Amino acid sequence: MKRPVGVTLRRVSGVFVFALAIIISQFSGMQFVHAVSTDVWTGTAGDGKFSTVTNWQGGVAPVNGDTLSFDATSLTASASLTNDLTNLSVGGINFTGTNSGYYSYTIGGSNLTVTGNISRSGASVNINLNIILGADITIIGGPGFNSSNTIDTQGHSISVQSSGDVCSRLPQLTGSGSLSVAETANSSLSLSAGGTGYTGAIDVTSGTVYVVGPTAIGSASGITVSGAGSLSLVPSADNQTWAVPLTLSGTGSLSVQHDSTVGCMGGPATEVYTANQTGAVTLLSDFKYSGIDNLKVTGTYTDNSHTFSVVSGASGSLILPTGTSTAPIVTNTYSDSQPTVDVNVGYNETDTLDGQRQTVSVANGGTLMGNGTADSIYLYSGGIIAPGHSPGKLTATQTLTLSAGSIYQAQIQNATAGGYDQIQVSDPSRTTGQDVQIDPAAILDVSLYPGYNINKGDKFTIINNLQPSTQLVLGTFSGMPEGAQFTVGGITFSISYVGGDGNDVVLTALSTGAAPKIPNTGARPLKLANPAAVVGLGISAAAILFMLARRRFNS
Repeated sequence: MKRPVGVTLRRVSGVFVFALAIIISQFSGMQFVHAVSTDVWTGTAGDGKFSTVTNWQGGVAPVNGDTLSFDATSLTASASLTNDLTNLSVGGINFTGTNSGYYSYTIGGSNLTVTGNISRSGASVNINLNIILGADITIIGGPGFNSSNTIDTQGHSISVQSSGDVCSRLPQLTGSGSLSVAETANSSLSLSAGGTGYTGAIDVTSGTVYVVGPTAIGSASGITVSGAGSLSLVPSADNQTWAVPLTLSGTGSLSVQHDSTVGCMGGPATEVYTANQTGAVTLLSDFKYSGIDNLKVTGTYTDNSHTFSVVSGASGSLILPTGTSTAPIVTNTYSDSQPTVDVNVGYNETDTLDGQRQTVSVANGGTLMGNGTADSIYLYSGGIIAPGHSPGKLTATQTLTLSAGSIYQAQIQNATAGGYDQIQVSDPSRTTGQDVQIDPAAILDVSLYPGYNINKGDKFTIINNLQPSTQLVLGTFSGMPEGAQFTVGGITFSISYVGGDGNDVVLTALSTGAAPKIPNTGARPLKLANPAAVVGLGISAAAILFMLARRRFNS
C-alpha cells in the first residue's frame, strides 16, 4: 500500500529540520542538552588525565553538569590525576572506598567550577586545584585541600559538615557568601592563611575552627561561635592584630595558640605569643578562654552581664578592658585503677597519681606527683614531674618523654630505697626503641630533702630504665652531658646515663654531707627537746626574782 504523499513529505521535512538544527548549532554556539550523569573514574589508561575517555567507566569523559566519582578501594598506589579539561563545571565530587595501603587521590590541573556537594567517605584525597563555586555547596567528610589553592565563593555559601577528622583543611577563601561549620565532636577545620579577599560571615556551631593567621579570614564581616563550637586563633608571630568582630556564646571556647601548639597544629611551644583583638567582642552567654597563648582585647568589649573566664589548665592569660584573668589553681588526686583513661595536667594544676592511668601528659605550668603507674608519661615545655610525696617513685610501664623546657624535680635524702625520687620506666620485654627520651633542653632540678645524710660514693638511680642494657637512654639533660659534675648544698654529684645495669640515669655523690643539727641554744629548742625541764627552770627563776624583790623591799 502506498503512503500518502503528504505523510512522506512531512517525514522528509522533519529529518531536514533536525539536520538543519544540528548544522546551525555548530555555528551559533547552541548545544543539545547532554543527559547529566555520574562519571566513575577507573584510571585504566594510566595517564591520569580527565580528557582520556578510557580513564572513565563507559569510555566517556566528563562534560558540564556531570558528577565525578572516585573509589579508592582498588588503589594499589597513590594516584595523581590532572584536570586538563578547560572550563569544566561539575555537579559534585564524591570520594569513596578505602584500601589496605591508605593510598590516596591527588587531583591537580585546571580550575574546576562546582555546583554540587563535595563529599568524602573513607577515601583519602588531596585537592590541589582552584575551585569556583557556581552554587551553594556542602563539603562533607573532610576532603583535603592544598593551602596554596583557593575557593572563590562567587557570592555563594559553603557549609562544612561531619569531617570526623582531627583536622581537615580548606584552602584560601575569596569572595562573599558565608561559611558555616558544623563539625562532629572532637573534629576541626583549619582555614588557610592568605584568604585576604574573603568578605563573608563565618558561623561555627560545633567542632573547632583554626584560623591560621589574620589573613585566613581576610575582611570577614564577623565570626559567630555558638552551640558546641570553638574558635582558635593561630598567630604566626607575637602581637599580631585580629580585626574581625567576634560574637561568642554556647558551651565551646575561644583560644589563641600559635602554629606549634595543640590540636591539629602540633605540640606546645616554648615561647608565648599575644594576639591583639582589635575587633569588637560581644558575649551572648558566659564563655570560656582555653588558650595556651595570651589574648588581649582592645576593641569594643560588650559582656551583656556575662562572664568571660579562663578554663582550668589553660596557660594563656585573658586580658580584657575589665582586667586580666588566668586559670584557677587546681589539685587532683587519682588513687584508683583506670588503665584505659588518660590524664592531662594543665597550667596551675598539681595532679597526684597514686593509682593507675593510661597516658599522662603534663603541660606548661602543670606538676605531676605521686607513687602511681601510667603506661606513658609525656612532659611538654614547662611541665614538672616530682615523684612521690617527697620523695617517692612514679612508674611508666612503656615510655617517658621529657621535652625541651620540661623539668624533673628530683629530691634526695639518702641512698636507701625510697630515700630519693625515682622514675621507673618500661620493662624487660620491651627490646626495641628507646623508651627513655630526654631532650637536650630538658632540665634536671636536684634538691636535698630535709634530714638528708649523704656519703661519698652513694648512688641514686633517678631514672631506672628496665629495658635491656642495649636500649640506651636517648638524650641528656640541659648542661649535663655524660660524667658532668654539679653541686647542691655543698655536696658534689656526677651524672651518668649508662649507670646501673648500663642504661639508667644515676647520680653519684663525690663528697659527703648531712643536714645540720638544730642547735640547742634557745628556749624553743629546749622546749621541744624537754618541755618538763623548761617548766622547772621557769619556777626556779620566779623564786629567785621573788627573793631579790623581797630583799630590796626590806632594805
